[in-house]
Amino acid sequence: MLETPEAVPAVQPANSGKTVLYLSRWLPYPASNGVKQRIFNILKRLHGKGWNIHLVCCYEEGEDYQAAAPYLGQYCQKVEFFPFKPFRPRSVKALAAFLAPWPRFVIATYQAEFASIVRRALVSGGIDVVIASEIDMVPYGRMARKFKIPAIIDDLEVGVIFDKFNKGATFRQRLRRGLTWLKYKGYLKYLAKYFAFITVVSEQDRTFIAPLVSPTRTVIIPNGADLINKKFHPYLAEPRKNRLVFNGSLTFNLNYEAIRYFLREIYPLIRQSEPGLEMLLTGRSEGVEMSGLAAANQGNLHNVKFSNYVEDVTPLITESRACVVPLLEGSGTRLKILECFALGTPVVATSKGAEGLDVTNGGNILLADTPQEFARAVTRLLAEPELARQLAENARDLVENFYDWGPIVERLHLLLLDITTRKVR
Repeated sequence: MLETPEAVPAVQPANSGKTVLYLSRWLPYPASNGVKQRIFNILKRLHGKGWNIHLVCCYEEGEDYQAAAPYLGQYCQKVEFFPFKPFRPRSVKALAAFLAPWPRFVIATYQAEFASIVRRALVSGGIDVVIASEIDMVPYGRMARKFKIPAIIDDLEVGVIFDKFNKGATFRQRLRRGLTWLKYKGYLKYLAKYFAFITVVSEQDRTFIAPLVSPTRTVIIPNGADLINKKFHPYLAEPRKNRLVFNGSLTFNLNYEAIRYFLREIYPLIRQSEPGLEMLLTGRSEGVEMSGLAAANQGNLHNVKFSNYVEDVTPLITESRACVVPLLEGSGTRLKILECFALGTPVVATSKGAEGLDVTNGGNILLADTPQEFARAVTRLLAEPELARQLAENARDLVENFYDWGPIVERLHLLLLDITTRKVR
């Protein structure tokens, strides 16, 4: 949900007097994808815990960072913006990095100007701890050690790289992706010493980095749902539209490939028994190759609707009969699933789509990994409203008990207090 200043509850932070320098590859507002939602909720709730926040973040081409400034300023004492440099694999710098010991994207996207902003913040004094969000910010976050300031990496994900290595279709692909995986491992093992702790969102992600980082320095800080703004909508309380929903940005390649797979392999099977069923795709779709989706959907998109990005996706989800998450690759945990859980819309997902979440197949979600199984799960859910109701209620209970952003950020808050009190490095 895109929160406006009016929708955000007044925050009265305690006066801890501590300052965190938060480094982000993403412009956190509007929170239009899962990573942005995580960052925005962390900023908002750390502010509520009394932290002074100095945010240094990137913005992509076309993003209005000036419009975002007042919203971020509600929670951040200081905000600095910098244009993001996307990875261009055929650039001279990227091609030269083939021979480097670190991953190519790290070398090709490093920006000395961004490093200067971070260095200036560290030199100015008053910074108690640094948070480097995701692997993109690691080269800049490690600078804190020179100034004897503790730092952590938040939301480190490497599973997607390992997945690509495992799923290489040809020997050449496996060789190339295997080399990338080796570079990632060496890079993380070297840089881990610069950080007091590394947070991951699931036990699976912790397992991936276990050979590289001591378990005592790895902490699970899962993704969550905003239960203040995500009110539960009982499944049978009012009629729902005859449609499925996928609440994710199609500009993210793994989402695009998942929907292409769904339209090609699964949707036709479902529509054999549900011919009038529509498919609604939310999230950004600018620049997406629609012809690829049309080709997957028997040559047209007549029953597929696109909302593009909307400020509040809640009604699009709560008016739908079910959410589908047919992801085939990726790591971390899916905020799209947690969002539907919180709102009361039942979910059918692949095992990969629900990976990292403490779900129970048949209890709070339906899991299916072949097109036939997935189609059967969806048609069963549509035919059995009582099952849909029970799944939705159990899923909401799961979110309230384990995936509420409030208690999640409390864990991060306590970790930061411990680090800054003991000066852990």
